[in-house]
Amino acid sequence: MQQSQALLEKLPNSTQLDERLQQAILKGLQKNQYHIANIAKQLNMSTRQLQRHLQEQNTTYQQRMQELRLLLARQYLQDPHLSLKEIALLLCYSEQSAFQRAFKLWTGLTPQQWRKENT
Repeated sequence: MQQSQALLEKLPNSTQLDERLQQAILKGLQKNQYHIANIAKQLNMSTRQLQRHLQEQNTTYQQRMQELRLLLARQYLQDPHLSLKEIALLLCYSEQSAFQRAFKLWTGLTPQQWRKENT
């Protein structure tokens, strides 16, 4: 939870709703309940209302999720005690290979390469 809070402070928050959205996504990832319908419900909004809010900011729920996952992944990779499999599970990926593919798309590096360069 402390790591999540530290990440929230690093993210640009243009509105109070954005901050609440980021917190809800982080909590959803911790509980494996991160789908947009669950998050919208936590925010007392309909899924469509949330989508419209994000559209006004030229982003999508999926993009917001990926931004948070990348921030978390970078933080987790700096902990040498966490295996890639554990990190994948913490980020709610069903398999380590899915996490590795996503991370390479985001950064151009594999998680192992990023870890070597940044620890």
